[in-house]
Amino acid sequence: MISLKVEKAEYLSDYKIHIYFNDGTNRIVDFKEYLFKHERTYPEYKLPAKFKTFKVEKGELVWGKNWDIIFPVHKLHSGKIISRKQAIQTKPFLSFKVR
Repeated sequence: MISLKVEKAEYLSDYKIHIYFNDGTNRIVDFKEYLFKHERTYPEYKLPAKFKTFKVEKGELVWGKNWDIIFPVHKLHSGKIISRKQAIQTKPFLSFKVR
């Protein structure tokens, strides 16, 4: 099984990035909703000039010298970026006891 990685990413417009993956697929991902719902997390990336500073590093799409923002590659591959809170709300929480 191939470890999914980002090979290339191109800025399109607004907050949209065309992302190419090592499995031959590509997606256009719109980050606008995510960025504006999370205003307090790195608000500078809401500025288009700063948003465009992303790069592909070690198979990941990242922003900032210290990877200020990074999304799971499988989420990028799905074309949908959601927050942890949204993921928890949409997926049942499984609990179990350790014996």
